[in-house]
Amino acid sequence: MDALAAVTLAAATFHPLCDLVFRCGCTWFFAGAADHCNIHDPAPPNCPPCNDVAAGIAFGAALVGSGLAAARGVRRGYSRLTLRRGDEFN
Repeated sequence: MDALAAVTLAAATFHPLCDLVFRCGCTWFFAGAADHCNIHDPAPPNCPPCNDVAAGIAFGAALVGSGLAAARGVRRGYSRLTLRRGDEFN
């Protein structure tokens, strides 16, 4: 269930997060996705996930991995900072 949610979330937010990280012009699927991405402009810089398949796969995998980590952490109760006896908080 966590994997399905992480993949769905990554697929839905891939382009907006791409724009957030790379300032490339990508947007939500319903608003055109990569239609306004700077990959369509011949001058650099070009969006790494749109320009290179390997970079796009790596970016997508990072989104799925972070979604899985967040889902499992919240489910296991790691949403708060917990210290063990003897740990110091500086």
